[in-house]
Amino acid sequence: MEKWIQGFKTDMKLAIRTVKSTWKTYSAIFAAVFLIQMMFGVIGLSRENSIQSERETILAKYDSHIELTGLNDGDYYYLLESANSQLEPYYEVILYNAEKSFYNVGIYFTVDPEFGLSSFLTQFSAMFEDHGTVYTQTPLYVFDTAGAGDGVRHAVLLAVMGGFGFVLLTILNNIRINHFKFDYGIYMTFGADFKRLGRSTVCESLFIFALTYLPAMLVAFLAVCLMTWIAGGKPYFTFMPFVWALIIPAIVTVLATVVPIRWLTMRRPSHVLLAQDNANQVISPRRSRMIFATKFPYVSESLSLFRFSGYVCKLAAAGTLFSLLFTCGIYAVGFYDGTLTIPTPQYTVNLSMPDEALVDKINDIDGLTALSGTKIAASEKFSHLLLSKELVSDSTDFMVYPHDKNLFATHKVIYHAADKSLPQALTQHFGYEVSGDPSAVLTDSQSIIISESLASRQVLDIKPGDTVYLAMYGGQSQRYDPNAVYSGQGLLRMHLENYTFTYREFTVAAVIHNEPSRDGICIYLPAETYCELTESDDTVWSVYADADLSDAEFEKADKELRGLLTYHSIQDHETRAMRQLSLSHNYTAVYTAVFCIVLALVPLIWFFSLILFNGKRRGELDVYRALGATQKELKRIFMLDGVVMAAVGAIFYTAAAPICTFYMRRVLTSDVFFIFFLRSYIDKHVYLSAYPALWVYIAGIVLTVLSAFFASYISYRIYHKAQSEHISENFSQEG
Repeated sequence: MEKWIQGFKTDMKLAIRTVKSTWKTYSAIFAAVFLIQMMFGVIGLSRENSIQSERETILAKYDSHIELTGLNDGDYYYLLESANSQLEPYYEVILYNAEKSFYNVGIYFTVDPEFGLSSFLTQFSAMFEDHGTVYTQTPLYVFDTAGAGDGVRHAVLLAVMGGFGFVLLTILNNIRINHFKFDYGIYMTFGADFKRLGRSTVCESLFIFALTYLPAMLVAFLAVCLMTWIAGGKPYFTFMPFVWALIIPAIVTVLATVVPIRWLTMRRPSHVLLAQDNANQVISPRRSRMIFATKFPYVSESLSLFRFSGYVCKLAAAGTLFSLLFTCGIYAVGFYDGTLTIPTPQYTVNLSMPDEALVDKINDIDGLTALSGTKIAASEKFSHLLLSKELVSDSTDFMVYPHDKNLFATHKVIYHAADKSLPQALTQHFGYEVSGDPSAVLTDSQSIIISESLASRQVLDIKPGDTVYLAMYGGQSQRYDPNAVYSGQGLLRMHLENYTFTYREFTVAAVIHNEPSRDGICIYLPAETYCELTESDDTVWSVYADADLSDAEFEKADKELRGLLTYHSIQDHETRAMRQLSLSHNYTAVYTAVFCIVLALVPLIWFFSLILFNGKRRGELDVYRALGATQKELKRIFMLDGVVMAAVGAIFYTAAAPICTFYMRRVLTSDVFFIFFLRSYIDKHVYLSAYPALWVYIAGIVLTVLSAFFASYISYRIYHKAQSEHISENFSQEG
């Protein structure tokens, strides 16, 4: 152990001297490590800030995990006695209200809330089943039980960002090693193996890492404070983000250093010694050309670029990669931003029976809008949608109707009850794009409103006036295995084969073009038709609070609503508080900043590689000058290189960006992503456009093109400066 420590100290001292003496060749790695550390710092600090502020906001209003309503004297005292009789009770009882022997209480679980709730429901099952006691989960319960899921999501995010950092540092280290292969070949010839070279390069990387860590954390800390302050939030910080921003980037840095060295040492020293062409991929012309008898320097430099075509393509691919990451990242940020702006219900009201007069009174409260929240999946009522083939633009979720090959059927349909506030709310409240006359559903029992999309994907090519058919369950026509498991289209096929249906014809009154439902095509039916088709009542109402309400106005509206619904079940989703909290966290700004850091890596790759590349061509350029090339002609060489590099980078980006965003859209709208990454206490369905905003594409391609061109131009300035200093030195020696 002592010998290893002594060897490490020796290697570190040598690494420090090497980095200090040749710091320019490590400049890009310095910048990359700094940006990676800052990126991890921003992500970690913003997350801890959000967790602390969110919990404080919830605790200011809720001190229990569940709330119980409708308890009688016996139930209330039984809860207290059960808790007091246990040596270590797993719950605490908090009394909220007691009127006429009916109690409203809160239950705070002193153990894991999920385990506590399960145990509580089992122990007091009779109270819920026989006495009609109702319990509701509070946001505190949702917050405390979401901790493990949030931790996993955060770990996945850190792993993804760590992968980006590994790719970047591997590219930069590979560029540096590739341009100095001859030197490494000498070391390998004299016996330096992977262990020897790996130790020295790892020590160099750790020294760079140590120098950049504190400045990167300071910048990350100030950036998060500034973004939180601008959003009107309050910063809360803990020590752990700094630890993770130390551990993960350190591991990434070491791995990204070891991998290129390992790849290098797997080759023969003689092979490495011959690799002085910057890319190891020289393609020699099959025929010689009299390049000096042609227009100089365009033909000669075009041949040089052809010889280094492998290098050019690799560099363009590496530089374009991070432009694409920026494009996809900003696209994802836009998706998240949309989840904050789409209206979501503040309350859910359950009425014992339909009460139109009560709903009108809710709508009369300033700042509140009540819309029917009654909905059901068609498959739950053994129903489905039937329509002609020409009305289907994407048949992924459809199957051919077995009794008529010209018809398509799908049970991925959600039936909604339409109320009189719906037609106006579709455009003014939800901001949907609607064609046709949605108000027709209020007067015509055979009219419907239908959405053309499913999970941000257009599946119908339908227009107002078209005809569709809705199935009504008629009974079972033949026996089938009740224990069989059906999923997807298999369930619909089983329905069609074993059940009988009657079909009702409906005319499309209006089409919603950007409805964000993930579960199925939305069909809005007249309330009476809905009740008849689904055999259920229209008793669930969603109440929305206007986004521009002040705190005082919202509190007044909340008080009026609760006073109006004293004898009805009302569930507060805390949508307003959660949205304000999310806005104060300013996640949009945080992750936009993270992906702008990713975009800043694009010029890093181009500049680092091309400056080293053109530095090794200095001898070739000196030969041109000795043969009579003017300074203007030498400059044209670099400008031609810049134009070609920029053109190749632009082609790569233009070809890949639409493909990447297409598949990014599929990921963002997939069920796995939705369930895994989005919090559950707000219904965050959001319609995602096919491509990001135009400025995202423009930013990606402009930075790619400018980075490629100016990297060549700066290479020329470096060469010109070195040449001028060399001439001045010669004149001074002659004098």
